[in-house]
Amino acid sequence: MKMRSKICFIVFLLSIIFLSCASEVAEPIIVEFCPDTYLSDEPDEYFVLALKDPLTQYSITDGEGTLTFPVGASMQGKSTVTIAYEGARFFEVHGYYPDFEVKGSSYVPDMVQKGTFRLANKGDEITVLSGNQVLDTVQWPGDVTRREGQVHYRDVDGTWDPRILMLGGTRLSSASFSSVSGVAFVSPDSSRAELLRAITEAKKSLLLNAYEISDQEVAEALCTAHTNGVSVRVLVEGGPVGGISSEGHSVLNRLNQCGTEVKQVGGGQVHSPYRFNHAKYLTVDNRCVLVTSENIGVHGFPELGTNGNRGWGVYLCHSKLASYMSEIFLEDFTNPASVPIIPSYRQTPPQASEKNDEVRTYHPVFLRFSFMGAEVIPVVAPDTSYELVSLIDRATKTIDIEQAYISQTKGEWTELMHHVFDAARRGVSIRILLDSYWFNVVGTSDNDEIVDQIRRIAYDEGLSLEAKLVDLRATNLMKIHNKGVIVDGSEVFVSSINWNENSPSFNREVGMIIKSTEVAGYFTEVFESDWNPRSQSLSLSLDLAEVPNSRGIDMLRLFGLLVVGFILLIVYFRRHHR
Repeated sequence: MKMRSKICFIVFLLSIIFLSCASEVAEPIIVEFCPDTYLSDEPDEYFVLALKDPLTQYSITDGEGTLTFPVGASMQGKSTVTIAYEGARFFEVHGYYPDFEVKGSSYVPDMVQKGTFRLANKGDEITVLSGNQVLDTVQWPGDVTRREGQVHYRDVDGTWDPRILMLGGTRLSSASFSSVSGVAFVSPDSSRAELLRAITEAKKSLLLNAYEISDQEVAEALCTAHTNGVSVRVLVEGGPVGGISSEGHSVLNRLNQCGTEVKQVGGGQVHSPYRFNHAKYLTVDNRCVLVTSENIGVHGFPELGTNGNRGWGVYLCHSKLASYMSEIFLEDFTNPASVPIIPSYRQTPPQASEKNDEVRTYHPVFLRFSFMGAEVIPVVAPDTSYELVSLIDRATKTIDIEQAYISQTKGEWTELMHHVFDAARRGVSIRILLDSYWFNVVGTSDNDEIVDQIRRIAYDEGLSLEAKLVDLRATNLMKIHNKGVIVDGSEVFVSSINWNENSPSFNREVGMIIKSTEVAGYFTEVFESDWNPRSQSLSLSLDLAEVPNSRGIDMLRLFGLLVVGFILLIVYFRRHHR
């Protein structure tokens, strides 16, 4: 018994020693690197190390060459050092110099090189040593996947960030804001008034990020604000699909002429960190922020009483939330890839009108809805797109999805759709409504085929999963341009993020998750109206100013039905009482 007790005691001590040793995880040394840049031959390749003085104790090798620090090198109070191949070329891309360089091309101190130290794109390694002791190492492929322009980041726990973050882009973490008040609105019903109201309310600053802006009245409102002493900055995409329209050129020229600061992402010498700057948001006085699914044009923000796109928007007032979004804007606005727009006075012929683009009378149903006390989570792609995935994963009862389109990549579903299917498999009831505008249904693998595939999966697996195309005739909408999600009747997602592979992973996009049953209820009524539309074909000659400010009670249609019913009763009595 004594021998058994001793053995147990020894095992216990060894277990404590093992657990103590295991808990002492060495802090990572290699914290960031990019071997495959956008410049030819990668003269700006670099890596970042977390070291301590004296630096001369360390060496870095890639297996073919070895680097050591020059005599007298010091951390100078920093926590990390950046080592680039050519300091001058690194400066061209990043706007600042590295701490050290491998190849002498600037005043930056040179590393001491033995052999040839170059980071190969397809496969290589970085190993940091102190004497003969290996402190840290990374290999690719293996520890990380490779992609041109991708920056690899390491967290304090030693794991490599799985996100695809590109050169020059931000690296944001999730944030949440409570007690947010605001207004919910939709296009075409009430979007224009809310946008113009937000602009005219500004006293100090307006920061507008828009994929496209082609609305002359909005441009004049921005110019008026500038004239009244408001600091106005506008950031647009420099290469939207199809190019900047003639209307867009006209608006940008006007903004330039009136003195506002206007920049475009892309078009300069520095590669854009995003495939597209596709966000659509406006910050007002570091006090409020407007976020929408719509571009700043007549279809996304139509005149009251005329039809347009179905889009969702929110105007959120909370100083910390607005400051958070302003900081993101300013970081993108001052990015080396964002360059001033050169005024273009060339006249391009207007594009031919597309089917269903004719302006028609539209009777507003869903006017602005004010709310208070909401919790808001910003979703900023590509940095925090995982919040949208988390939203889908949180669903326990229902998910309603209204999208311009859902696409596949080489016949494979996107990550978002895999999570949607998983939600259906765990018993969540799901409805998916997609646009039926001609360019979203003419191909062989667009919305109508996507709807068929979703229905087939639902049938084969017995899922509570419905999908269909919107009836544009009955809703009197031009198209669905929305990118919205409602979960469990308590959370709603308003955003610019399209459901394809590119948008959440490579674009600059902005969305907001609003945790509020009231806000979710407002957008649910809009969704229900689009899912089961009642025709707007009864064109009633009523004063639009008299439309009631409700949350979706279609009083105009109700009045029309009463009028028709009354007429039918008169006809009936006349015929039967002659």
